[in-house]
Amino acid sequence: MSSIDFDEVLLHVGEKGRYQNIMYYLLCIPATLPAAFLAFSQVFVSASPDHWCKIPELDNLTSILSLDERKALSLPYRIRSDGRREYDRCTMYDVNYTSIVESWLDSFLSNDSQFESSTSSSSIISSNLIYPPNRLPPPPVSNPNWPITKCRHGWDYDTRDYDSTLVTEFWEVISDEHGIDQNGVYRGDTDLQLERINVYYNEAADNVYVPRSILVDLEPGTMDSVRSGPFGQIFRPDNFIFGHSGAGNNWAKGHYTEGAELVDSILDVVRKEAENCDCLQGFQMTHSLGGGTGSGLGTLLISRIRCEYPDRIMNSYPVVPSPKVSDTVVEPYNAILSVHHLIENTDETYCIDNEALYDICFRTLKLPTPTYGDLNHLVSLTMSGITTCLRFPGQLNADLRKLAVNMVPFPRLHFFVPGFAPLTARGSQNYRALTVSELTQQMFDSKNMMAACDARHGRYLTVATVFRGKMSMKEVDQQMLNIQNKNSSFFVEWIPNNVKTAVCDIPPKGLKMSSTFIGNTTAIQELFKRISEQFSAMFRRKAFLHWYTGEGMDELEFTEAESNVNDLVAEYQQYQEASVDDDIDNDDDDDDDQSDN
Repeated sequence: MSSIDFDEVLLHVGEKGRYQNIMYYLLCIPATLPAAFLAFSQVFVSASPDHWCKIPELDNLTSILSLDERKALSLPYRIRSDGRREYDRCTMYDVNYTSIVESWLDSFLSNDSQFESSTSSSSIISSNLIYPPNRLPPPPVSNPNWPITKCRHGWDYDTRDYDSTLVTEFWEVISDEHGIDQNGVYRGDTDLQLERINVYYNEAADNVYVPRSILVDLEPGTMDSVRSGPFGQIFRPDNFIFGHSGAGNNWAKGHYTEGAELVDSILDVVRKEAENCDCLQGFQMTHSLGGGTGSGLGTLLISRIRCEYPDRIMNSYPVVPSPKVSDTVVEPYNAILSVHHLIENTDETYCIDNEALYDICFRTLKLPTPTYGDLNHLVSLTMSGITTCLRFPGQLNADLRKLAVNMVPFPRLHFFVPGFAPLTARGSQNYRALTVSELTQQMFDSKNMMAACDARHGRYLTVATVFRGKMSMKEVDQQMLNIQNKNSSFFVEWIPNNVKTAVCDIPPKGLKMSSTFIGNTTAIQELFKRISEQFSAMFRRKAFLHWYTGEGMDELEFTEAESNVNDLVAEYQQYQEASVDDDIDNDDDDDDDQSDN
């Protein structure tokens, strides 16, 4: 890319459609091609404005181009033997960029003999030349009828709010598994896709399947982002519930003031969706703990749902603060106040951490510039795996309640570390065999955990694994036994068989087999310790406290939340150090005390 100079940037705004913006970049290349040629990126009428292909080489142009310009110049290419560039076909729009660029180039050269004669085979075109717009051929016009599918080069949603984009990515994943297109119409190829589709979808008129989903925010921006996305039209319009003022990264606003005004209207929609269920098993919520809406309104909604449906399973997927990357200054306050409520009101909490997901993208997947879309996709695969036995038949089923019964030895210790396998860099896929042994090895690798805690620093209380694909149950059981025997020091000895296994026959799209990992490890106390220390440092000086007390909070709530989280850390540490002998001695002492009495 160092030999490329940018001559001219022209912005053409089309008359058709909302997003028909066409950016042109004139590039100079070595004189083996006696002309400047055009590379361009279009955002078409029926596409999301935040959807871009990715090209790693653009990182080298940081000092030359702005972020938006680097996003726009997004055509992966390879150099052919004749020196010309061959562009990859973008499957999102099914456009052959190579033929378009070359046809433009041929048209440009045939109409510009003066330019051809001024170029020699040993010279490089000067970067100071500016070509007037009237010398460019007519720009290609986008076609709104081009088919839209998921782009293989990556995708990028609006990153202002992690919660909503994670939700949309999850629905894209399971819609793809069930053969549902962007309009809710079934396009699958097997009856198994429809057998249990009502777990996540309601069937509306004209055989249209509508997700049983409610999207909530305290500001309209993220809702607009979801609506304009590829799957924006599949959601029921009445299930978009949003405020207008926002929470301003303030847990108190989301929990007591702005969120409290919205929660009743949310619960009305929740009741309608619950009434449409034949057998309501539970609720699944994705939210962030660092901001104000996901933490404050999220925990308020969880507690209210728990009051109305006390015997239903409450699943939570919180995005917890990262150890090194912080989005907001008051993140420790919001996170501790949220965890205080999650301890009491959820049955299963799958802790997700952006930094751990970035590490997976860098180390394992070898992605040079991972986006939130890549992170969301990782989490969505895990969320899909957890519920796969609800949606597809299998040899050994598991549902949300079975997972809770087998994973939670004590009511407060329900915070899990999720994972997924296989995770392999694109160029290395052909060099690894996809076997049960390989999946097991990668599942238990601490580098592939989706929360920033090292499982080697603690011990597993319980583990759940959900395998997908055609495989032998005997082999699965053997691998689970081997992993426990070889790593016995990392499993508590007072729970003899602490690995729960489930096998589903239907693999995810594009894979022969996969596995989902759920670990209840005492090492997760590292996560809570880190947040608690940051919380204490600020709370000791009463920093930023006035923003919370101004919304009606009392300092006592902060003290209670901090104490509750510290108690949770102490409980994890207690059970990490416990042994079978200690328990027996305690029982003997109790018996002796009773006999003395």
